[in-house]
Amino acid sequence: MDAFSNFVPYEMDWLRRHYEEPNEHTRPTLARITWTDSLQPKPSWEFIRDVEPAKALYCYTVGWVLGMTDDAITICMSMSAGRTWFDRQVSGVMTIPIASIRQMEIAE
Repeated sequence: MDAFSNFVPYEMDWLRRHYEEPNEHTRPTLARITWTDSLQPKPSWEFIRDVEPAKALYCYTVGWVLGMTDDAITICMSMSAGRTWFDRQVSGVMTIPIASIRQMEIAE
């Protein structure tokens, strides 16, 4: 069985509304995001003639959605248990630009 078989494509507007004004009843959403990233800069100098163009890097990230704006989505890799949204602690917070997202799925 595929570990991600319970992930489904999401509706961007629904997710944005869900996180507009979180309250004690807000439930965390687990998401799998496929996105495009740039490559790390090379640490040394090189001649232009030796530079070879590279393709974009495709990334897969799974995490809990913490918030979303028109420009970006913020997720975390780990979340503590807690009675409400505001009682939880998070670790591994990361923000991905919406323009970089190629596909996003949420767990049912």
